[in-house]
Amino acid sequence: MTATGPTVAGGMIRGYVSVLERRGLLASVREAVPERAREVIDHPPFPLAWVETAVLAELMDATGRLHGRETVKDISLETARTKAGPILLPFMRTLLSLWGATPHSLFKHLQRLVAVQARGLNVSYAPETPSSGTVELSYPPGHAANDHVFASWEGAFHFIFDVCGVKGTVDRSEVSDGGQRARIGIRWEAGR
Repeated sequence: MTATGPTVAGGMIRGYVSVLERRGLLASVREAVPERAREVIDHPPFPLAWVETAVLAELMDATGRLHGRETVKDISLETARTKAGPILLPFMRTLLSLWGATPHSLFKHLQRLVAVQARGLNVSYAPETPSSGTVELSYPPGHAANDHVFASWEGAFHFIFDVCGVKGTVDRSEVSDGGQRARIGIRWEAGR
């Protein structure tokens, strides 16, 4: 499969599929996705291969349509904790030791963290208070994301709160530009 737009590491797709399987949702999702996504389920990509994000988006969208938006968020958080997290954790801990053990330290470097698992996506963060800020996600022209993709980001951002040992809240994505851009408010308990 040749990628023509934003890509995601095969390991992320494998992780998402693994969580769907563990939760007993894979069969129903498999039936609801286009053929190319079924091929990825049946023949997972090599973990370091780059695959079009559209394939993962199809899995997330089918999950959301069949099982709800909250399920997409939960699966993405579990995928972050069990699959992506172990890869990113050493880098995250280094950032925390250099810049302070707060979510700001990780959100400010979110583009670097995302780049390990995804390409062709711009991620920025603007702090607003000592315990809040806004993440902006931007997909390139012609590669809009659906609401369930943004829900997956909302779920995954909770992993940052886990790593920092704080309780946090992630707002629902404010999507614009036909799905090419989203702003997501985040906040957490101050004091850390």
